[in-house]
Amino acid sequence: MDWLKSILSSILFIILFSSSAFCYSVGATPLVSNFGTISKGETITKYIFLSTNSREDIVLNTGYIQPHYNVFMDEMTAEKYMYDPNEISLEDISSWISIKKDIKFSSSSSINIPVPKEYHLNPNSVIPVKITVPYDAEPGIHIMSISMSAKFAKTIGQPAVRLAALTRPSIIFRVPGKVSVNGEITQMSGQRVDDTSVNINYYLKNTGTITVLYKFVSMKIYDQYDDIIFETEGLGDGIISPTKTFAKTTVWNSRKKIEDGKYKVKIAIDARGKKIYKTGYIIVTSDISPTGMMVSGIIDDDKDSILSKDVSTQKCGIYWFWVIFASVLITMFYYHKEEYAQKDELLKIFIACIIVFFILNYLYCFLI
Repeated sequence: MDWLKSILSSILFIILFSSSAFCYSVGATPLVSNFGTISKGETITKYIFLSTNSREDIVLNTGYIQPHYNVFMDEMTAEKYMYDPNEISLEDISSWISIKKDIKFSSSSSINIPVPKEYHLNPNSVIPVKITVPYDAEPGIHIMSISMSAKFAKTIGQPAVRLAALTRPSIIFRVPGKVSVNGEITQMSGQRVDDTSVNINYYLKNTGTITVLYKFVSMKIYDQYDDIIFETEGLGDGIISPTKTFAKTTVWNSRKKIEDGKYKVKIAIDARGKKIYKTGYIIVTSDISPTGMMVSGIIDDDKDSILSKDVSTQKCGIYWFWVIFASVLITMFYYHKEEYAQKDELLKIFIACIIVFFILNYLYCFLI
C-alpha cells in the first residue's frame, strides 16, 4: 500500500535527520516574588531561579511585560503575597527595569548563587532583575512581569516537534509614601450636534497620588423640574496619572428635539470602589458650537441642590416642622385658660392654627 509506505518513510526520515520529538518546559521560581520596599533613588538586583528538563542547551530570551492587573487586584492574591491591592499604581515602570537577555542553560547546568531553603530546588540558571526607582516615582505597590521565549542553541539536528511550556514570573515591590485615590471633574460643557443630539464634554483630573484606572459609571440629565430625561451607563474607562486630566465625551441622544435651555448633568465615576459624583449645569443653545457652564467641586448625591419647582417643595417640607411646632405651642398656651380647657375647644384651636400656618407657608413657598 503506497500510503503506508509514505508514512513509514516519513517516520524514518524524522528519526534519521533529527533528534527525537519531545516536549520541554522552563519553570521560574518563585512564580510571584515580593521584593519588599524599595526607596526612591535606590537600586537593587535580585534573582528569579530557572529550571528545565531540556538536555539540550536552551537560549531564553526575557523582557519586561505588563502584568495582568486584574489578577493582582484580587484580595486573596493580595493577602497571599502581603500587599494592599488598593495601593497598586498603574504607573509605567518599564524604564526602571533591567533584565538580562539571552540566558543559555540546560538541565545539566548549575549556578553558584545561594538558593533560599524554602524553594526546595536545584535551579539550572537565574534571571538577574535590576530595579532602579527614580526620585519622582509614585508611592504604592508596583507590579511587573517577565516575558520568556526559548529556542535551542543548536541549528542542526533539532527536534521535529518541540512543545514548550513556559511560565511568566511576576514581581511586586512597594515605593514608600502616602497613597491616595481621588479625582475631580474640572470642566463640563454641552455642544449641540443637531436638533436631537448634544455632546456632553467633561474633564476628569486625577487628584490622588497614584496612577489609577477610572471607570465612568453613569450619566443622568435632568430638566428644570428635576425629572430625569436622559440616562446612560457603562461609559468606558481611562487610566490617568496624578495631576493629569482625561477628556471624555458622552453623546446625549433624544427622540425629540432638545430644547434650548439649562440642564443639570450628574456623572458618577468609580475609582477603586470609591464613588465620585459630579453635578454641573450645561446651557444648550441653537448654535452648533461649544457652550455651557460648570459647577466647581464635587457635589455628593445627598447634598445636591435641585432646580426651580423642587426648590420650593424642599423649602415647604422644611417649614412643615415649624407649622406643627407653632400650633402645638399656641394650643398649650390656651390649655392653661379655664374657658379653653375642654378637649373639644383645644382641638378646634389646634386645627385652626394648622390651617392658618399652612396658608402662610403656602404663600411663602409659591407666591413670594
